[in-house]
Amino acid sequence: MPQFIDLTGLTIRNFKIIERAFNSANGRTRWLCRCVCGRETVMHGSRSAFLRQRSCGCKRNVAHGNRRANYTSPEYQSWRAMRNRCLNGKDKHFKDYGGRGISICPQWKSFMVFLSDMGPREVGMSLDRIDHDGNYSPDNCRWATASIQAKNKRSRKAIENFSDDVFLREYGRRFPDAEYGLVGC
Repeated sequence: MPQFIDLTGLTIRNFKIIERAFNSANGRTRWLCRCVCGRETVMHGSRSAFLRQRSCGCKRNVAHGNRRANYTSPEYQSWRAMRNRCLNGKDKHFKDYGGRGISICPQWKSFMVFLSDMGPREVGMSLDRIDHDGNYSPDNCRWATASIQAKNKRSRKAIENFSDDVFLREYGRRFPDAEYGLVGC
């Protein structure tokens, strides 16, 4: 019979082994493990079994180096769209990004670096630059809701520079049939 090897405290591939758990019905050793995604799970096996296992079954396979999952993750899609807007002259948004001089910091050539800087994207969020004239970099980007992004547009900033009178006059000119009490504009 092989000698028991205590794996407690080891990190093997994508798992940190926390402690030994109960044995299975057939006597196999089981371990309580924490996946790189943060989920804890009980797994059976030896060190070689952990080396074969890529993930706990989580949807964050990006962190596990699963290339196929990279292409479908929301973080990867945001990273790819950012690169297209800034680097691909054929992209329909290039004129508003790369054509305007917006660039991407050099370390974000790697998706994994981008992911480690930005962290996982929550549902309903998308990539936003805090300074809309600034470049894509860790200190100028965040995951933001659509309403936060709407407040951070160039067109919104132009409107904020109008005085109240200029804004109302321009509104009255553009929408003459509006019934919002804009008398005297």
